[in-house]
Amino acid sequence: MDFDDGIDEPVFTLDEITRALREAFKAHCDTEEVEEAYLQGLAETMMNFFGYTTRILDNVLHPEEREIFYTLEDMGLLRTEREETSLHDGREWRINYWVLNVEIIRDVLEGVMRFEKPNEIDPSQLYVTLPEEFWKRMELPQQENISPFGGAGLSPLDKFRREFK
Repeated sequence: MDFDDGIDEPVFTLDEITRALREAFKAHCDTEEVEEAYLQGLAETMMNFFGYTTRILDNVLHPEEREIFYTLEDMGLLRTEREETSLHDGREWRINYWVLNVEIIRDVLEGVMRFEKPNEIDPSQLYVTLPEEFWKRMELPQQENISPFGGAGLSPLDKFRREFK
């Protein structure tokens, strides 16, 4: 019996995921070399979750694993999707997924695409890039000098300072 559901999901090997991770780390980390054991462990983790699929439920992840997945998303290897459905009582239910970026992984493996290093801004140059009007203070309209001691005028301390200048 054939259970073909029409979904043509790619299957990546452990070595292919490791190669894609290596390229991603080269582009996004300060170091050119990442320990092979670390890359293989990360690839095994990804394979354990995804297996023969390209999408998994977010709620199967522990917080530490989710943190790793967010890093992989920043690198472009993963992305997120969300489904919303209405429950019988009218409430909305959201289902969050993690999805392998199949096209990007394939392109990296075929050498068609390389990860580019993110543009890093020198922190000392950040403020130089802001427009001049950002630095101007808002000019407030002139207000009548109202004393907290009642009525208009100077406070007793301000009067004292003026008299003895």
